[in-house]
Amino acid sequence: AFPIFTETFHVKYVGEIPSGLFPMSIDSWQLAKIPTVIGTAMSATLIGYMESIAIGKNLAATNGYEIDATQEMLALGIANVVGAAFSCYPVTGSFSRSAVNNSTGALSQFSGVLTALVMLATLMFLTPL
Repeated sequence: AFPIFTETFHVKYVGEIPSGLFPMSIDSWQLAKIPTVIGTAMSATLIGYMESIAIGKNLAATNGYEIDATQEMLALGIANVVGAAFSCYPVTGSFSRSAVNNSTGALSQFSGVLTALVMLATLMFLTPL
């Protein structure tokens, strides 16, 4: 990428970042291994859910609204199943992103859509640079 950094300053980098979207990975799922990973998966699921609910309850108390824990669990479940089809990281609530949205006055889910569009544009157009 930038030889001056690697040769002069001995900066190491990860390597090539693939551009574009990741391909579908459903065909590589190995359902026979579910019993092997179910314990870890359930632990990660519960921790992620509790984190999301904690963030939601904190912001709900601060801003005077209620959250529906069932809807939160359904949304996280759908997001993670769809994400798994593309080998994505598990989805949970984000303390930092929620705090930034709250402090900047974001009032709807459009802030998340805008963030997703910026990430998509980055993957599609900036990674080949």
